[in-house]
Amino acid sequence: MYMRFKDTLTNPKLAFKYIKDKKSTVFLYVLLMVFLLTLPTIIMAFINPKALVPSNLTVASEVKTNFSEKGLKIQDYQLVNETGSNYSFTIEDFTYVVGDIPDILSGYAVVLEQKEVKLYMVTSMIVMLEINNVSYEELGINDLIIDSNSYKEFANKVNEVVNNNFFISVIVFETFIYMMIDFLFTALLLTVLASFFYQIRISFSEHFKINVYIMTGWAVVNLLLILFGLTELTTFSILVAYIFQSRAYHGVTVVTRVRRDEDEKK
Repeated sequence: MYMRFKDTLTNPKLAFKYIKDKKSTVFLYVLLMVFLLTLPTIIMAFINPKALVPSNLTVASEVKTNFSEKGLKIQDYQLVNETGSNYSFTIEDFTYVVGDIPDILSGYAVVLEQKEVKLYMVTSMIVMLEINNVSYEELGINDLIIDSNSYKEFANKVNEVVNNNFFISVIVFETFIYMMIDFLFTALLLTVLASFFYQIRISFSEHFKINVYIMTGWAVVNLLLILFGLTELTTFSILVAYIFQSRAYHGVTVVTRVRRDEDEKK
């Protein structure tokens, strides 16, 4: 695996060297690349897991602004919303909600329902997977009016729903799956482009193998962007993948054309 990584990173044309690799070998390489991209999250989960979720201080600040003095209180271990209005705030990928859940494309929703706090993973505006639920009694919240005096206590208790080892494991797993889908989708896109624009007499599956190895540059660039906190520039990695593909296929295309001309002359 190391030679495949080194060869395709330093000289993308060498991806063709591994065109006859078994499917299991290619899949193992995909897993290696995905693990590499998930590694920063795994390390963070061990070193400082609280960095993966909103801090109590940040949540408390938002609770004071959006939930405090709104007629919200916990009475007999139940949430009472005296106005019946909807309230919410978002911190990065986390949306905290009282009432109706707003349109969320992705991320997590911490929903304060009547008897419990529920945590959902949002994969689209219509698909929400419940990850965890904890009653107000289990959180130790009762006879509490959410105001300027109690907002910190309330925020700290509610945030226990996300600030635990189980949910940290969910984040790591979701990151791995997301990176897997992103990697395979990009590799498939490159494969389709190669099939259309590079007239080489190889099968679609062989194109896919080559582009999986070409994705080494894409993976390394994405890893660097993650480490330096520049994830908003991840589209740049697609350009890198395209450049790697062009370099890999160019020489092979020229050779193929020469051989085709020779065959026609014969």
